[in-house]
Amino acid sequence: MKHRVVIYGPTIVRDSTLIGLIKRKSDAILAQDTRQLEEALAAADAALLVVEFAEDFDVELGRLQKYRVEYPSLKIIVVDGGQNAISVVKVFKGGADDFFQKPYDPLLLAERIEAMGRERF
Repeated sequence: MKHRVVIYGPTIVRDSTLIGLIKRKSDAILAQDTRQLEEALAAADAALLVVEFAEDFDVELGRLQKYRVEYPSLKIIVVDGGQNAISVVKVFKGGADDFFQKPYDPLLLAERIEAMGRERF
């Protein structure tokens, strides 16, 4: 069964290896901006969001917390680089279900997305 994966972030939406791996087993939507992201989330009964923190950390964390409240069934994987342990803890407390440090391995991230899809959908 395919599940909806919403991918948002400037680097990961251009990662053709990752996108190819995800699209084999999922209904993947590439959100180019926050409007597309929010439309995709609103249209899904249940979804998995793979979000890359690309802007100011606090802005991204606030958005993550907002989505957690608005879409309680949403599963969230955050992809970020160079963060210290305290920042990663904040990401989990903010509502993330998983975290991948950049640079990430596209195969491992795609497999985690598939596993989370089996758990939830």
